[in-house]
Amino acid sequence: MSEVSSLRSWRARRWSTVPTQLQCHAAIHTEFVTCNHTIEVYHKSLKQNASLERSPTRTVTTQTNHFFAALCGYIKLEMLKTTTTLNHFALKTKLYLQAAQV
Repeated sequence: MSEVSSLRSWRARRWSTVPTQLQCHAAIHTEFVTCNHTIEVYHKSLKQNASLERSPTRTVTTQTNHFFAALCGYIKLEMLKTTTTLNHFALKTKLYLQAAQV
């Protein structure tokens, strides 16, 4: 009987730590997903709103210049985003509409 009770107590101790381990893994997973999502949003905005993927350049110098200009455009969109309540896509649409009216 003592072996059975010791086995039961061992199982109880072992399984009592599982929820805390799962909570720890869930917290790490949530942090990773949040970080990964912000990186994906950055890359999507840099490609689509700052026109990074539309580079017709062939030489290293012109590619570097285009990349720098796209980064400057992204930074300006971020600055506009903080002053207004609009996201990058809405800002881009608003800028295009204002440019088309002129």
